[in-house]
Amino acid sequence: MKLKKLLSLALALSMALSLAACGNGGSGTASTPASSGSGSDASTSQSAGEVKGLTPEERSKEFITVGTGPTSGIYFPIGGAFATALKDYGYQTSAEATNATGQNIQNILNGDAEIAIAMQDAVMQAYTGTGAYEGKGEASDLRALMRLWPNYVQLVTVKGTGINSVADLKGKRVGVGAANSGVEINARMILNAYGITYDDITPDYLAYGEAIDNMKNGFGLPVVVAINAFPTDTAEEQAYVEQVCAEQGVPCVLSEVFAKGGEGGKALAEKVLDIMEDRPIQYTYPLEMPLKDKINAIATKIYRADGVNYSAAASKTLAELTELGYGNLPVCIAKTQYSFSDNAKLTGAPTGFTMEVREVRLAAGAGFVVVICGSIMTMPGLPKKPAAVSIDVDADGKITGLF
Repeated sequence: MKLKKLLSLALALSMALSLAACGNGGSGTASTPASSGSGSDASTSQSAGEVKGLTPEERSKEFITVGTGPTSGIYFPIGGAFATALKDYGYQTSAEATNATGQNIQNILNGDAEIAIAMQDAVMQAYTGTGAYEGKGEASDLRALMRLWPNYVQLVTVKGTGINSVADLKGKRVGVGAANSGVEINARMILNAYGITYDDITPDYLAYGEAIDNMKNGFGLPVVVAINAFPTDTAEEQAYVEQVCAEQGVPCVLSEVFAKGGEGGKALAEKVLDIMEDRPIQYTYPLEMPLKDKINAIATKIYRADGVNYSAAASKTLAELTELGYGNLPVCIAKTQYSFSDNAKLTGAPTGFTMEVREVRLAAGAGFVVVICGSIMTMPGLPKKPAAVSIDVDADGKITGLF
């Protein structure tokens, strides 16, 4: 099933930006989304029959941010190519990975990007204030520079689901794209064409790369995000986490067990019970897989590493454990908590790195193989003044210093 859609390269030009791009007091000539085939040039303006662009010196002072898409999709390399071309022409540029259409349109309207790739359906809805943008007003500053290529929306599933048509999606969990993205807007349009709404399915607001990973590599389980709240947390910090989760269509619940004990965890427990479903867990690897293949599966599928390097000692231990009959044990990876990688300074969820396995240990009693990555202590170290030093019990049996 393929529906032909067109992609637009969208550009929002405020009056100030229009003047800066033109380099004089004239108005910009970029076309509206409805007339994007006019081939106008937003970097020039016409005065008295003369077309004049920015000088090399003027271009060198301009910074252009290009909104692309997730690193797993086609928008990212194409946006990067646009940024490179603009840089070669003398501009300062940056290609930013985003959640694609929805975020790109908003970034342009907010002034956080000058050029971005977006699906035409979404651009037109934003421009006219209809569909997904109904009630938000018309985004009349949006301009389309060019059409890039015909885009086909594809519905993808795996063998054995029993899904053979759009109608079969009723009652199923469906990855519809990141919330308010062009993909998600198209998903709504396709479902509506078949008389299906989100009430008839369980939508997963995943980008296409994430949706495929979820089908192939993930655990296939519903998700709830718990904010492990501390008294020192600010309302702004908690609100930001809640906003990010809402944008991804993921439920988020405040857990206050640190300050309130069990009572502070009731809301989280209720939400977990609410989203629980009776479905099998999809594991990252089968137990019969060789130990190195298990480690590689975790590193590449969960941590998004490019691969794994082993020290000579680690390779030797893995071979010995296999010979001793421990090759079918599951793997537990010990590494820094500050990064998906094994490098504490490479914070967050980076890509393009290689996991470094320096040591392997057997936990025969617990029944797993411990893989130690990077520089990390497997037993937490104590601070200079351990908390136990401040704990006391008075004559009446009252304990102080616990918190």
